[in-house]
Amino acid sequence: MVQMRSQRTGLARAASIAATLTLVVTGIAQAQSPSTSAEPVVPGMGDPTSAICEGNQYVLGYDVFSDTENFAAATIEGMNRTAEALGCVELVTLIDNADPIQAVANAKTFVQRQVDGAMLFNVIAAAGPGMATELNAAGIPLTSIVVKVEGAPFLGVDEYNAGYTGGEALAQAFAAKNPGETPYAINGRFDASGADSGI
Repeated sequence: MVQMRSQRTGLARAASIAATLTLVVTGIAQAQSPSTSAEPVVPGMGDPTSAICEGNQYVLGYDVFSDTENFAAATIEGMNRTAEALGCVELVTLIDNADPIQAVANAKTFVQRQVDGAMLFNVIAAAGPGMATELNAAGIPLTSIVVKVEGAPFLGVDEYNAGYTGGEALAQAFAAKNPGETPYAINGRFDASGADSGI
């Protein structure tokens, strides 16, 4: 583990760096909100430098649901590239294969490796509480992506505004192609197994 430093300062810094890596790699830092100006949602977070580490070295855990699914693989590549560019972050990436038991085992591995912070890109909600229990018991700060983990910072897209913007674009495209006709949309959601859970 990185040399001991002030527990409170170290945990806050590790959480901040984990959040920054997450924001940068998933593109949230560059996201635009339709309800505001063209400024990034998180100004200044799109291009972090090693100054964020304040001269310290950090080991961060990254649990991700797949290393073969396109978006997940891209986040792994982006996390590694960003950590390497910062030069002050060692990334420990573990794959849970969308298996809640493996996800909790990965959290236990992060505890054993004594990481300074953890980023959870877990897609099975049932795994979150067990992962958080392991990490919280060890005093390891965590952030979650995609699936919220109770009591942990959640980093994700503003789904309402993203959906609204997408809906507006679809309606405009429909109107341009079909003047005078009324478009209709059917929205659905799916549970973790892919089964329809509501339309």
